[in-house]
Amino acid sequence: MLRDALAKSDDSKGKVTLFILDEKNRYKGKFEVGSCTARRYYTFFDLVFRNQLNIVPIIGVDFSMANLTFND
Repeated sequence: MLRDALAKSDDSKGKVTLFILDEKNRYKGKFEVGSCTARRYYTFFDLVFRNQLNIVPIIGVDFSMANLTFND
C-alpha cells in the first residue's frame, strides 16, 4: 500500500506537489497540481430550499364557454 505526503512547492506560483512514498518511506514519484478550481452547481431543489427561487402557482379558468355548441 502506498503512502503519500503533501508538501507545498518553493516557487510563488502556488503549485502543490504530492510525493508518493511506499511503506518504508522510499520515494516512488510525485504528482504536481498547477491550478485547480471547484464550482458548485445548484439543483432545482437547492434553490427552492435556500429561498433563492420562489414558486408561485397560477390557475386560469376559462369562463368563455367556447367549447359549447349553440344547442347547449
